[in-house]
Amino acid sequence: VLPSQCSKNGMMYAGELLSIMDIVGGTCAFKHCHGPVVTVTIDSVRFLAPAFAHHALVVSGQVNAVFGSSVEIDVDIHVENSLEGTMRLCCTGRLIFVHLD
Repeated sequence: VLPSQCSKNGMMYAGELLSIMDIVGGTCAFKHCHGPVVTVTIDSVRFLAPAFAHHALVVSGQVNAVFGSSVEIDVDIHVENSLEGTMRLCCTGRLIFVHLD
């Protein structure tokens, strides 16, 4: 997490986390659809723990369901504090993408 992605108190902006979720979800959807996709909606997002400057993010995404030309992706972001050797689930979300023909 870069300092420029954080507020004055050192906590990462929620918008930065949402942007990362969209990029990872889009990448998963692109790989599944073998072509260009666009975000249709973010169904749900839960912010569970803060991420601070100089922490590492571990991001994962997976296809949850497919409906014709749309695909539902679940994305998890874990935050790792290397100094303490801890990792926590930071946020989780479900995004819907549609394949462009």
